[in-house]
Amino acid sequence: MAEFLIDANLPKRMAFWHDGSCEIVPDTQWHDSRIWRYARQHGLTVVPRDADFERLALLEGPPVVILLCVGMANWREIWQILNQ
Repeated sequence: MAEFLIDANLPKRMAFWHDGSCEIVPDTQWHDSRIWRYARQHGLTVVPRDADFERLALLEGPPVVILLCVGMANWREIWQILNQ
């Protein structure tokens, strides 16, 4: 069962996104509010690189957000950061 909702603007090729604990946002056109509602309804922790989710977490409460502050890092740089 998935625990984390991986935002569409993160690289989908990361192996650890595909271990059953993560669900990737299915559509890059989903607005932040739709992602937020989906995560809340399914009890998922949102994993974005977008600071807009930090604002939603502070204003609206659950779900939990793990904000990846990686700037414009490419997928290799993100892999190096997360694989430490």
